[in-house]
Amino acid sequence: MSKPPHSKPASPASGSPVLDAWALVTNLENQGMDAHATLHNTAPHITPTAPLSADGIPLIPRDWVAGLPPDKIAAIFYDALLSAAGRERADWDLMCQRFHDLPPPWRLVYTVCSFQNQVDNGGLDQFFYNGQGEFDDDTERDLALLGTGKLLALFVAARRIYYAAPPDRADRIPELEALTDEFYAQPKAPYHLVGEHILSNQGIYCCD
Repeated sequence: MSKPPHSKPASPASGSPVLDAWALVTNLENQGMDAHATLHNTAPHITPTAPLSADGIPLIPRDWVAGLPPDKIAAIFYDALLSAAGRERADWDLMCQRFHDLPPPWRLVYTVCSFQNQVDNGGLDQFFYNGQGEFDDDTERDLALLGTGKLLALFVAARRIYYAAPPDRADRIPELEALTDEFYAQPKAPYHLVGEHILSNQGIYCCD
């Protein structure tokens, strides 16, 4: 399997924004932590007066993403969603429910970026193995919504091959190895496509 030419972009050095500051504060306080100090350190620009989207999600100011490359923009929003869901502070079932409940434009940021992270870390089979099927349907829908074309076709083919393979196999699936190489060969990685989508739909994701 070829080495991936792209990897997950690093989060901004100043700390990524948090989409649901209120949920994060409550989560931290329930653990006996100084919520306000922690929130200030991780997302100093978030305030309780942040403008809300029609779905009740605090928006990210346009000037936070102005001039950034698409993959960096995707990293900001992806990290924001992870922070909103509680990261490791929330149990897996709770985090999954929060991501499933996101409106499709926001959910695709999570599913598509997670797709790249898993494949970059261990190939297409790792995505299906680590996720235990939790976000298979959402990821397929969101890749289609994003209009990814070849990436969607690769995902659909990989999903079919993975679940058709014997569950007790000891080695990697050769067909998935080949599809993973095709994934790495794509001219635009999922992060880049998500960032382009955000830039083209700032009315959904951003405020002035």
